[in-house]
Amino acid sequence: MKSTIHPDIYKIIRHDQEQNTDYANTLRSYLMNGRNAVRTANELHIHKSTFFYRLNKMEELFDLDITQEETMVVYEYSFILIEYLRKIKL
Repeated sequence: MKSTIHPDIYKIIRHDQEQNTDYANTLRSYLMNGRNAVRTANELHIHKSTFFYRLNKMEELFDLDITQEETMVVYEYSFILIEYLRKIKL
């Protein structure tokens, strides 16, 4: 199952660990909140402009295109799978 997680997600998680950033959690929250910026910012307890800064920075650092529906669905699936695997401790 781990092999179906998109490589970009692993890249973002690795970057977070190395640089002490919170990009993976920001992207996960955005996707799980139906791609709603206001709900995401509220959930993360950050200002909406901070959220957009992070989103733009992720697009720049990881070559993400959040307008690509297919890719966003795969990312969303990847985060759901990661949470599931953590729960069953794999």
